[in-house]
Amino acid sequence: MPLADWRDGESHADAAWGSLYNLDYLKANVAGGEGFDWYYDSAEAEILQRRKPIEDGAHGEPWVFRYKDIRSWWSELHHDRIGGVRSAVATAWVPGSKPVRFTEYGCAAIDKGANQPNKFLDPKSSESVLPKFSSGRRDDLMQMQYLRAMREYWSDARHNPASALYDGRMIDMARAHVWAWDARPFPAFPNTVSVWADGDNYARGHWLSGRASGQTLAAVVAELCDRAGLHSFDVSALHGVVRGYHISDLGTARAALQALMLAYGFEAVDRDGVLQFRMRDGQVTARITDDMLALSNELSGAFETSRTAEAEMAGRVLIGHIEAEGDFALRQAEAQFPGDAVPGVSQSDLPLVLTTAEGMSIAERWLAEARIARDTARFALPRSLCHLGAGDVVDHAGQRYRIDRVEQAEALLVDAVRTEAGIYRPSEYEEERIAPRSFIAPLPVYPVFLDLPLMTGDEAPHAPHIAVAAKPWPGRLRSGPPPRMRDMCSTSLLPPLPPSGGQRQCWQRWHRACGTGGHRCGCA
Repeated sequence: MPLADWRDGESHADAAWGSLYNLDYLKANVAGGEGFDWYYDSAEAEILQRRKPIEDGAHGEPWVFRYKDIRSWWSELHHDRIGGVRSAVATAWVPGSKPVRFTEYGCAAIDKGANQPNKFLDPKSSESVLPKFSSGRRDDLMQMQYLRAMREYWSDARHNPASALYDGRMIDMARAHVWAWDARPFPAFPNTVSVWADGDNYARGHWLSGRASGQTLAAVVAELCDRAGLHSFDVSALHGVVRGYHISDLGTARAALQALMLAYGFEAVDRDGVLQFRMRDGQVTARITDDMLALSNELSGAFETSRTAEAEMAGRVLIGHIEAEGDFALRQAEAQFPGDAVPGVSQSDLPLVLTTAEGMSIAERWLAEARIARDTARFALPRSLCHLGAGDVVDHAGQRYRIDRVEQAEALLVDAVRTEAGIYRPSEYEEERIAPRSFIAPLPVYPVFLDLPLMTGDEAPHAPHIAVAAKPWPGRLRSGPPPRMRDMCSTSLLPPLPPSGGQRQCWQRWHRACGTGGHRCGCA
C-alpha cells in the first residue's frame, strides 16, 4: 500500500510536508491518502494530481472501497454487494474476531519507493518496473523510513485497538514479516555475481541484508548531543543513513558533528533557545523585494552583491572515505566540472562508511555548492523580519540566497551566499559493485628436511632443518607432532618468514614443549 504520492519540485500537492522522508507524512498515509481518502480516476488525473474523494453515497460505507481502511474492515459487519446491490443480511464475519497479520510488507531501496512499495527492478522479470515518478536512483533511506513509519504507526495503541474477543490487538505486529532478509552471507552476496546472478538487483531491491545495521542521521546527531549534555535540540528535520562513523580522538561535540554536517549537508541554527538541526535543501523561506529592504550606513547600496575570483576556486574535489559493502578499504571519490581548467584541488577525508555513489554525491555537491556560493550578498532588513536567521533561504529578484550571518542593530545586517535547490538533489551516479577477494583455502605445504652442518654449535645435534614451500603461500604455519603424539607434546605457532631477495637467507629456531627442537629456513 502506498505511503506517499511524491513528485520532484516544490509545487506538487504534498510539498507542504517538506520532505518525502518526513515520518509524520508517511505515517499520515498509512491510514490516509491514496486508497483511503482519495483516488485517481485516470492516468491524466494522476499526473495532474487531480484527486477524487472515496465516498459511498448510497449506504454510507466508504470503507468498502478503501483498501487501506483495515480498522473498518476488522470492526464492521460485512454485507455482500452483488452487482452493486447491498445484501440486507450480513455475512458470517464477526467483527473483531481474529487478528490481521502482514505476511509480507516492505519497500524497495529506490527513489520514491513509498509511492509504490511493491514495485521492484529485475531485468529477468516481466513485473520489473520503477515506482511511480521514480528516477531509479538507489535510496536506502526510503526503505528505512517506510519500515519505521509502518512499525511505529501500528505499534501505537490509538491506531491498533485491542480485541474484545481474543487476547490481542487488531494487527498482530509480532507476526508481521518484512520482505526480505536473505540467508546468503553479506557481502559475499550481492558482490559474488559469479555465484549468485541476482546480485545486481540488490542495490535497489527489497533486501534488508547489509542495511539493517544502519542508523538514521537524526539518531546519531541526537546521541552526540546527549553525550555533550545538550538537551534543548531538535533533530526531526534531519534525513540520512549513517552506515558507520569513526571518532578517532577525544574532542568536542562540535568537532564530532563537523564531519557529519559536511557529508550530509545540514546545519545547526538557534531558534528560541532550541538548537535546530536541518538539512540544506535550497527551498525558499521568504521572498523579499527592494521595498522590503532597510537602509544601513554599513552598505553602499540597498542590496550589495560580489563574486569571488575564479582563481581562488577549486576545480576538483577529492573525498576520502571508508568503503561500504566490502572490505572497508579506503576509497576516494573525485568530482570535476567537464572541461573546467581551474587548477585548484580541494581534498578532505571523512571518517564515514559510504558507498561509491554516496561518496560521489558528496563530492559533486561540494563542488557545485562552492561554485554557486561564489556569489555573495549583503543587505539590511527591518526588525519586523527578525524571524529570519542563519540557515534561512530568501528569494530576491529570482535569485536564492542562504543567510549565513545576521548582525542585529537598528536594522538586521545580513550576509548571504547564493544557493540553488538542484545542488542538493542526490547524484545519479551508478553504484559500483565491490569485487570480493577470492577465498584461498588452506592447502598442504611441501616440507623438505635438510641435512646441514651446525650453524652456531649451540643447536641440538639431532634437530633437523626444514624448508617449506607452497603456492599459494597460506601464511602462518603450525608445526607439531603427529596426531597420536598430541597428548604428549604441545605445539607452537611459527611467525611468517620475511621476504627475501638475492642471496639473502633467513634462519629461525623453533622449539616444541616436549624438549626436541628444530630449525626452519627460508632461502632466496
